[in-house]
Amino acid sequence: QITSKAFCPDKIFLSTNGAAWNKLFRRSFVIDKQLTFLRDVKIYEDVYFVVSALSLAERVSKIDDVLIHHRIYTDQSRAKMFRKHYSQIPAVYSAMKEFLRQNGMYVPLSVSFLNLTASRSYRIYNVLGFEAKERFWDMLHNEYAESLGWQSRENEEFEEKDVCEFVANVILYTHKQYKKRLAKGHRLDLDKLAARFKNAKIKKRLLAFFRALTFRKKKKV
Repeated sequence: QITSKAFCPDKIFLSTNGAAWNKLFRRSFVIDKQLTFLRDVKIYEDVYFVVSALSLAERVSKIDDVLIHHRIYTDQSRAKMFRKHYSQIPAVYSAMKEFLRQNGMYVPLSVSFLNLTASRSYRIYNVLGFEAKERFWDMLHNEYAESLGWQSRENEEFEEKDVCEFVANVILYTHKQYKKRLAKGHRLDLDKLAARFKNAKIKKRLLAFFRALTFRKKKKV
């Protein structure tokens, strides 16, 4: 099975897991594209490498042959690793986005990047303890939701409704605000929220247009 970013630009990063051990990379391709593992992190350094490779590869083949035997972590071990190093993951995503941007691949692959970062963040959040949940959530809310491009996406671009709701709540509320809303039985209506954001975008564009128009008139005078 041969595929590539050209065939599935919105799904390429979710077409496989982020592990490097279960893939073979042509040495000349790695050297030519100057692909590297991300340094100075304890987690997702291989995901950065795999996303970089998928974004630049012209052909990606899937085969069913057994080429390597590997000890797979138990779910408990993986959860322990996430609990220990979760704070590094958003920074890895930011590094991925910068790599894609520098190579002209962010815009054509932005939907795939959105679903990768949002769905993985949602799953990581769900394996963390309460205090870590709050820190991870607020880190996304305060520092990364906007820089990762989550705020400018449409509901239809998300593959999973639960992930879309998670992202919308992260954008709008701190973790304490979110938990208070849950305790009161409040839930987001994504359709109304989308309409609200759409109206806000239209209003913002109109204001920008009239400001520019006013500026041009003053300049003529």
